[in-house]
Amino acid sequence: MITGIILFGPPGAGKGTISNPLVGLGGKYIGTGDYFRQLGAQAGEGNPQAQEICTIVKSGAVANDGVTMDFVTRKLARIGLDETPILDTVRSVDQVIQFKQLMIERRVEQVVTIFLNAPLDICRQRMNERAKTEDRSDNGSIERRLVEYQRYAPATLLALREQTHMIEVDATQNQLKVLSLVLIQLALLGNDQDYLRQLAELIPTEASIGS
Repeated sequence: MITGIILFGPPGAGKGTISNPLVGLGGKYIGTGDYFRQLGAQAGEGNPQAQEICTIVKSGAVANDGVTMDFVTRKLARIGLDETPILDTVRSVDQVIQFKQLMIERRVEQVVTIFLNAPLDICRQRMNERAKTEDRSDNGSIERRLVEYQRYAPATLLALREQTHMIEVDATQNQLKVLSLVLIQLALLGNDQDYLRQLAELIPTEASIGS
């Protein structure tokens, strides 16, 4: 049984897109994005942590391990031991190790990383298009987020390969196709034959999905 999932990949790879159906299947999403943005909005209220987060959000940098893992620990405390946490926060080797320890304390059987791999130029294009759609200026934060990813990704990815079971998917493909591949790999990993049969009936053929 899979009892812990980590989403990893560059900004714009589609982690949010993948998380929604996983939550629909019963997973519990843990992501710092919305939380940090809400906290950053409180920067003018005299909250030192909010001021720090506001600076981080505007710069496109990554929050320190202490702030991130404090948030993750509090969220995990609200998730039942029989439920699957879906973590979209891992940005450092220490965070990988700390999350793995938290999973051990929950007596999980396996932690799986879904690595959505995509070239940065494609991710940049996607984020620029999303910014235009949402009618907002990125103020250079897109480029800073991509640069930050290049900084933390190599060591973090190595730690994830060593500490978890990794499912790597080419995230340049059609979103439905990416989701199909992820769900099939998760079902195979959990040896869930009934679920596999359901997926075989529900997932469109490659021809109907397109490239």
